[in-house]
Amino acid sequence: MYGQVKYQRIEHPRYNLDEKLYLLGLTDDPSWPKDDELYDITHIFKALSSQMDAKDIVKTKECGFYEFTHALEVNNKKLDTSSIPLKQEEIHFDCNKPHGETEEERINFVTAIASRLLRSITTWLNDHQTFPATVLSCRYIEHFLIQLYSLPGTIDILKTGDEYYDTFLNTCTASVCYFLSFVSNIQETSILYEDEDLSFDPMALDSFHLLRNQAVIAKKLEDSIKILSSPQYLNKNVKDLINLMHIFSSLIHIEDLVSKYSEDSEYLDKIITVSDDLNVSYDWSRMPPNGSFSMIAQKTLSNNSPVHSIVEPVNSFNGWIDLAKDLKLAISVSQSKSPIEFLQFVNFFTRTQERHPLSRAVFLLFYSRKNGNIIGKYGKNEFVDKIWREFSTTATAIDLQNELVFQNLSLVIDHCYTAVTEWIRNLTNNHARARRCIGSRIEMWSDIETQTHTVEQYLHKQPLPDNIDSAKKASHLWPLTLWSRAMKNSTIIDYSLRGFELELYQPFECMEMTWFVSHIASESDETLREVEKILNSKFNQISELTGQLLKTKQNVKKLNSYKPQLARNIKYLKYLRAHNNVLRKLSIFQTYQFGILKSYGIIDNNELKELPFVSCELLHNLRFKKLIGTKFMKKLTYAAFQKFLNQYVINGPEFQEKLQKVVEEMKLALADARIDVKEIIHSINKGDEDTSMLTGTRLVKDEALSFYEELENSIELLGNNLDTITVSLPETVSGDLKQKFFVKLRYDKGSCPYFPILTLLEKQ
Repeated sequence: MYGQVKYQRIEHPRYNLDEKLYLLGLTDDPSWPKDDELYDITHIFKALSSQMDAKDIVKTKECGFYEFTHALEVNNKKLDTSSIPLKQEEIHFDCNKPHGETEEERINFVTAIASRLLRSITTWLNDHQTFPATVLSCRYIEHFLIQLYSLPGTIDILKTGDEYYDTFLNTCTASVCYFLSFVSNIQETSILYEDEDLSFDPMALDSFHLLRNQAVIAKKLEDSIKILSSPQYLNKNVKDLINLMHIFSSLIHIEDLVSKYSEDSEYLDKIITVSDDLNVSYDWSRMPPNGSFSMIAQKTLSNNSPVHSIVEPVNSFNGWIDLAKDLKLAISVSQSKSPIEFLQFVNFFTRTQERHPLSRAVFLLFYSRKNGNIIGKYGKNEFVDKIWREFSTTATAIDLQNELVFQNLSLVIDHCYTAVTEWIRNLTNNHARARRCIGSRIEMWSDIETQTHTVEQYLHKQPLPDNIDSAKKASHLWPLTLWSRAMKNSTIIDYSLRGFELELYQPFECMEMTWFVSHIASESDETLREVEKILNSKFNQISELTGQLLKTKQNVKKLNSYKPQLARNIKYLKYLRAHNNVLRKLSIFQTYQFGILKSYGIIDNNELKELPFVSCELLHNLRFKKLIGTKFMKKLTYAAFQKFLNQYVINGPEFQEKLQKVVEEMKLALADARIDVKEIIHSINKGDEDTSMLTGTRLVKDEALSFYEELENSIELLGNNLDTITVSLPETVSGDLKQKFFVKLRYDKGSCPYFPILTLLEKQ
């Protein structure tokens, strides 16, 4: 057999040479046929595909995506972890050896390891990097976790014989592992999503759960700081190490925010001040010993993930400042004085920026307590009732103190509580996940609207007295139906506009989406007007009745108790209407602007009709998939959409006169939106004191201002863009404009991403 193989190799020397050239990457695989030996079958596939319907999906039964993907991993340097190259100092690095010949070197090494370890944590958590490429790349973390399995009752893991390693670095490592246990516990609650929010693969090293005694680690950190601050270390350049240990000491107390619902921000303030000091004073020339940070864990441990190169952390402690500030903001929700402030906190907490994933998780665990209370203040029934009263039910027959009302609303209360808490959780997600979850809850709000309407219909038939004038029967107001409808409409608007923020829509889809938002916002305005009528009628009814009762010297205390709440509700409704009006006017503006460009033939909302395998109606159904179950979508068919959109297209004689009227209408829309935005900003800046509106943004003032200032900037940018478009386009419509121009969505920094600029550009 060996002779036969040898004979074949001699017989085919050219094959041997081609194979070697291929292995060197100098030629193509010799086993592949040459180009002149191939037959072009492209036209066959094109002919077959032209006969396919856009709805068809073709997949052979034999196709197994998992097997195909798995086959790509073997000997692939990016996927096969067994091929990770290691240097000798990484292979032979000993965690039980005191690295550094002199005391000064050992101080520098320990300080550098501690510094990099801290910065690796924020690189992992803040920058969405993988755990093995950051924290677990530290050999001391790997060693500590491995040793914990055999020494579960102790945290004295390092045995180098040197105090800097065995006391100071060991304690720092223990605090990190304790913190990992906290992060792991949060991950197990399913609040954070793997890979989206946090990539935490400890590669089977989960011994950090064995670290249960926070007090022991805290005491060792405290003692270490005292030792380093003693006179004998005064001239040993340990100031940076002391500061680092203050952060490690604060690190283990982050858990208290959810385990004890602690509102004490002392540890978070310490992180901020110490990190600021380190940014100024830290000696960045210090480097950890060679091999102390390595990819060896990815090569030798239970690793089911692709290879990840070590991520070098930046020379800054700003990551800790960002984390601490976001955590402080998250727990400040406990200072809410009313449900409005609480809900507005949720609304703006992540509105303009992605908060630190840990702060979002802490917020959810902090506000919803194990005993079912909301921020330690409200039970389920009280929470829902207060939300209703802040909106529409004050002084109406919807009074949970009435046994008949409560019995009929108990199930509705449960459903409303679930819907509100789901809404809170959805808004706290990362922005991509938030939109997806918001969309999946639209049908829930539609169901609640139906439920509340059914119950209110029943209650209207019952002999309920009017809460203001007990001599009369309760009036037919539908306050709960209006609340649930308002929540449904605002959810739909939020879901639709977030698609622009995530850049999900192509330019040709803008007309359909912005018209839809303006349509829902118009319905929302009608709903809010109805609520405003209820509140004003109740306020006026109290004023009239109070005068009558005073003449007869009857007690008016109960009636007067309603007045402050009604006045507050009216101010809140004015804010909601102004906010809704801004979104409505800007959406109308965008629809008109698209209509102008479509009138010139530059862009068309039906552009997909020119492409194979897709259709405009299929894309329409995809965009509105989450809304199919709602009542109004049954009327808003694809054909109905097209009919409404065509009303915004200018055609026929007197084109320029019609265009000028449209432009004037658009400028009026911007002017109206500008007035409302400025009034909202004024109320926020004044803290709602002596203003016509109640925004409820006291706890999230900066975040709310940021959002409305972005809207204000967008108004100016949209106006400028309108001027540019009207100047750039000719007076008459010609068929070649599409060959000359194209439209691109532009997202300017400082503007609201819900309303990107429809930019007209010339083709090169």
